[in-house]
Amino acid sequence: HTYIILGIMLFLTIIMYLLFRQYRLNRKSNSQLRQHNTEILQKNEEITAQKEEIETQRNEVERQREILREKSEQLERFNWLITDSIDYASSIQQALLPAKEIFEHYFSDQFIMYFPKDVVSGDFYWAYPKNNTITIALGDCTGHGVPGGFMSMLGISALTELMGRQVEHPSDILDNLRLFIIESLKQEGTIGEHQEGMDISLIRYTKGENYVDFAGANQPLWIAKFDGSGTCSLTEQKGDRMPISYHQRMKPFSSFRISVERGDILYLFTDGYRHQLGGENFNQKFGKSRFIDILTQNAQKPLDDQQSIIEDAFFRWVDGNDQLDDITVIGLKI
Repeated sequence: HTYIILGIMLFLTIIMYLLFRQYRLNRKSNSQLRQHNTEILQKNEEITAQKEEIETQRNEVERQREILREKSEQLERFNWLITDSIDYASSIQQALLPAKEIFEHYFSDQFIMYFPKDVVSGDFYWAYPKNNTITIALGDCTGHGVPGGFMSMLGISALTELMGRQVEHPSDILDNLRLFIIESLKQEGTIGEHQEGMDISLIRYTKGENYVDFAGANQPLWIAKFDGSGTCSLTEQKGDRMPISYHQRMKPFSSFRISVERGDILYLFTDGYRHQLGGENFNQKFGKSRFIDILTQNAQKPLDDQQSIIEDAFFRWVDGNDQLDDITVIGLKI
């Protein structure tokens, strides 16, 4: 009996050990399962949070896209309004320029090459006919585009007003024009002050006379003359080295009376043509000598042909690159 009892107790002990061991394994397994479930819940919460963040970012992206679309539409409207305004300003500026027919009454031939860099130009030309006398000016205002356009209209308005006040001699016109610009722009020569103004060449010619009166502010007058064999020589009458604006040196402008005869050609121009960069590397100025060569080699031709040649030379020189400044060249044949 003792062995039987011991055997039963041993069996029960083994059973209890196995049950306890299984209990511990189950407990450990349940603990791991709970931990795993907790990790899964955390992952799910992170995924949910990420989804919400992605959704929030997507909504923000959509909102920003909508803002950009609205801004783009506003910019398009502003651009249209600005472009429309500039085009309208250009039409006003063009209307203020003298018609070609005005020059035809006083000169046997003429051309006007007028190339604004932008829609509106800082260059302007102006003419005031009175009986048999015509006064002509070619101005190159500070800047180009809209600022230059405002200055050009100011110049045209001032010149016309001076004619109404019977200021007619070229040097007197420039003296008064300078005073008008200084007073209109309230220039005092202080440091940092904007020095807007213009360079200008101005001639006065009476039909049938053998002279032309000239005054210039940083711009010359070129005269093409021909000898008996038809060979052209180009002479230059320089203007004063002062602008039409406040300047350190403001002496009265000089006036020059230049003898002319039938067949002579007067050339007025702003500096845009000569200063235009071009050449092989787009780093050379067209220059004065090339410009003189074009004029002298073609001076015998009709002025419409001369204009075509000058324009063609410009386009070949630029070769598709940017125009750097407003360009105006005027030819007038006595």
